[in-house]
Amino acid sequence: ARPVFEEIGEHLVSTTVQRFRLSTGPDGERWKPSRRVLENPGEKTLVLQGHLRQSITYLAGDDQVEVGSNLVYAAIHQLGGNAGRRGAAHIDPRPYLGIDGEDEAE
Repeated sequence: ARPVFEEIGEHLVSTTVQRFRLSTGPDGERWKPSRRVLENPGEKTLVLQGHLRQSITYLAGDDQVEVGSNLVYAAIHQLGGNAGRRGAAHIDPRPYLGIDGEDEAE
């Protein structure tokens, strides 16, 4: 069963990386542009140096697969919230992890 979950993991990593190219969540909604992108048209939200995008990986088991990132700041970008010193910066949620209809069909 593990090879099946490895294949699923590879697919989900690929579609998650594609979301960074499209600036779109698994629900099809476009991400709210970051201030940096609003000030620098042509750049991409959540992609400054590409560390978050490049950190997406999977862990396959005999009966499951987990997809995600081990970066400290990964969750705040997925879920949104306050960050920085004393929570001074508000981060809008920009979900990049998840399964869409095409993922389910695959």
